[in-house]
Amino acid sequence: MYNLSQSPEAQATAKEKTRGWWLGRNLRNLNCWREILTVGNVIVRLKLPYMLEKGQRQSGEKKKINEGFCPFLNWLGIVEGVTPLAWSTIAKYGTISSSFEMARLQLIDWGIKISVKRIQRLTYQFGKIGLSLRNAKILSLDLGTLIKTEILKDKKVVISVDGGRTREKLYKGERSTETNRYKYKGEWREPKVMSIYVVDEKGKKIKNGEIPITNDGTFDDYKVLLKILEAHLVNLGIAQAKEVLFIAYATEWMWLHIPPLLFRLGCPEVTLTG
Repeated sequence: MYNLSQSPEAQATAKEKTRGWWLGRNLRNLNCWREILTVGNVIVRLKLPYMLEKGQRQSGEKKKINEGFCPFLNWLGIVEGVTPLAWSTIAKYGTISSSFEMARLQLIDWGIKISVKRIQRLTYQFGKIGLSLRNAKILSLDLGTLIKTEILKDKKVVISVDGGRTREKLYKGERSTETNRYKYKGEWREPKVMSIYVVDEKGKKIKNGEIPITNDGTFDDYKVLLKILEAHLVNLGIAQAKEVLFIAYATEWMWLHIPPLLFRLGCPEVTLTG
């Protein structure tokens, strides 16, 4: 990473790839030091070009009007100061752990030692990026510009849809006099979740980087889930699959809407099971 950051060719590529961030803006070039956290708790310190928009400080404010960015970090997707592997690992345990404190303890085994607040911020930010990518995929589907890959070509595909049960914190806006924390109540809600994956000839799930497992869901109604499912299936190239197995339970809307969707997308042989 250090050698790449010192490469003039890499810096030129980074500026070109991040042109959308600075094109048409009045920026000045500076240099700054940035620390990048990697798995193993190795911190790489880099001196990088930094682009800051010209402007005066507003009266009474300590910070500049606009914050800048490092083209090199934006290009590599490590704006948050962590490598993609470290960030995805942090987000994984921040999501599946019972608390962010528990996630912090589990991440120590990965050699990642960061604060609870940073785990929380990176987990939420990771989720926001995922939602943005999903929304962009749905928009492309509506516009007819969604790319159709060949990931599922000649594959046996399983599509599973189900409902879940989770508790959502609803803050009351009052602080407890004993703990000085905001009071909240935990209301039960049912998310609608889906999974798309490929199985081998023996029906065993295939887990490798070439054939990704797609998991998604929403708290919205079934119409939103149908749109999400359609976007993923079109992008993965479901029409080129060899065989499709749809698994769901007895919820009526699943059987009324999803099988017709599969046939409309040109799925080959479809097996339904519940």
